[in-house]
Formats: sequence, structure tokens, C-alpha cells
Amino acid sequence: MATGFSRVVGFSNPYEFLEAVKSSDDSLMNLSLGALMDSMDEQQIRVRNITEDSRTLVGVYDGDVLALTLVKVASDFPWVLGSPRDRELVRPNAKAAISRLVSFLPMVVDPKSFDNVLSPDFLVDAFIDAWVSGMTARGLRIEALPTFFRSKASFATLATLPPSSLVLSKYRIELASPDDVETLAHLFLDFSRSSPNTASTWEARTKMDMSVRSGEIWVCREQGEIAGYIATDHRRKGIAEAMTVAMMRYFLGAQPLGFDGTPYGPLVKGAKEEICLNVAEEHVKRLYKKCGFLLGESDRDPATGKKLWFASAFRGVKVLED
Repeated sequence: MATGFSRVVGFSNPYEFLEAVKSSDDSLMNLSLGALMDSMDEQQIRVRNITEDSRTLVGVYDGDVLALTLVKVASDFPWVLGSPRDRELVRPNAKAAISRLVSFLPMVVDPKSFDNVLSPDFLVDAFIDAWVSGMTARGLRIEALPTFFRSKASFATLATLPPSSLVLSKYRIELASPDDVETLAHLFLDFSRSSPNTASTWEARTKMDMSVRSGEIWVCREQGEIAGYIATDHRRKGIAEAMTVAMMRYFLGAQPLGFDGTPYGPLVKGAKEEICLNVAEEHVKRLYKKCGFLLGESDRDPATGKKLWFASAFRGVKVLED
């Protein structure tokens, strides 16, 4: 039986939103919170031209309990729906909450500005259906676009990490430097071609420069050359596995790390409880399973018993000409 969703809140600033969701910082909210936190970084604000008007932050409540969120942080990033794990919505309740959200959203944004959404698949599909129906009833000519891609959002923890491997010691894995930006930009262009929003050369350089300066990009070097973020000539050498496990061990605070190249001292932002990623292709899923991500239908976190993945979808709409 569907729950009654009594309240929809538009948050006036990111700090109010973060206060509202601070008890729900888990894997199901990772993309929403991660995108928002990134958008609050001073360098990202400057490079991405983010203003207070760039952000839309909405919550749907069941009584006093936050049940559903919708986040938009910048023009270069999709809308993101989130449902806290402690209030994980089943389908009938999701439709009821989304109906309230669709009625509210045109009051705070131009409906023509809504483009695409990335979230758990049943939330995305329900939202797109409700949005097209709701906007059509308002006289807006709009159609749903085919799904851009479907994937699994998966998570790994200290409890799921494999033992430290000799493959880590074969390569030097370290933070990228400003001298690497041009090489990384070309690799990023290749990567972006699988996305519905292919980057331009300028966008790739700008993003890589910003990410390098923020200490967010790591590289693997083989004989002094960047091999990963994996260059074509360096594939099938175990580099992807080495980089994935190395980053997981570093950010989860595992000891011993098992590889060279890490900055000295503790993590600036602290060790993480979970490492999260999206994966769509079967051969890549096999790689990530070797690295400690649990992607099987019955896989559970050995420490908590919770499921460590969900089906994700990226879909959009198109406003038709009058």
C-alpha cells in the first residue's frame, strides 16, 4: 500500500540539504551527495561557472522522514534521484513520491530545462513516465528518449577487499602532475565517446587540469609513460586491476598498501567506508569482481549483510518544437 507523502521541500542552499540528508550518507545516496559536494569546491565553482542558481535541491517527505531527493548541481551534470537506504522505496511508494515531485518541480524550475536523469533504474523509469505525462497535461510537447545506458552501481568495503597482490608492486601508481594534463585530456576524450555528452577538446583539457590540481586523478606509469587511465597500447597487462585495487586500498585505509607512489601522511578527507562505481560491460564486471566489488545477485557485504549493488539507468526527455 502506498504511503502518503505529505511534504515537498525545495532547499535554498546546499548546507540546508546536507543537514537534511546527513543521516542518510550511504551507497544509495552516493551519487547525489558526491555530485553536490564536488559542486561546492571553489575550483569547480570557478571552472564550471556554478552559481546558486545552478543548483536545484528537492526532498520529498513521508511525515518527517526524508524519502526521496532530486539534485541538479550544474548544467554539465544530469539530474540525480536518490532514496536513502533506511527509506528505500518500493515501486508503489516510489510512484506516489515521484508524483508529488513532478507536481512541485515546475514551480521552481523551467520545465523545458529538464534534460536527463541518472539514478536507480526503477526510479528513473517511473520519473520519466510521470514527467512526460505531467508536462503533457500542462500543454508542453515532450517525449521520452531511449535509455542512454543501463548499468550496475556497485560498492566495495574493507571487508570485501582481496588480499594485497604482487600485481600492485609491478607498477608505479601516483597522483598525476600538471605536465600530464594534455595526455590525460586525450584519454578522457576517448572515454567520453561512450557517453551521450561527448566532451570537446577544450572541455577535456579544462576538466583534466581542474582534476589534477585538485588531486583527484591518479596515473600508472610504465617506463615513464602514462599507461593508465588505460592507454590503448598498455591494455591487457593487469594495469586496470592494479590501479583499481590500489585506489581501493588507499581510500579505504587498508594496510599495508602494497604499492609505491602515494602521498605521505593521512588521507586529507579521511578514509572511506565504501568505494562506489558504475559498471555496464560484462568483461569489466569480471574485472571489478576480482577487485572486491560484489556484483552477483545474492552477494552481500560480509560485515553488514546488505546488498552491495543496484541497477542504475541514465535516461532523458526531449522538448518538441511547437
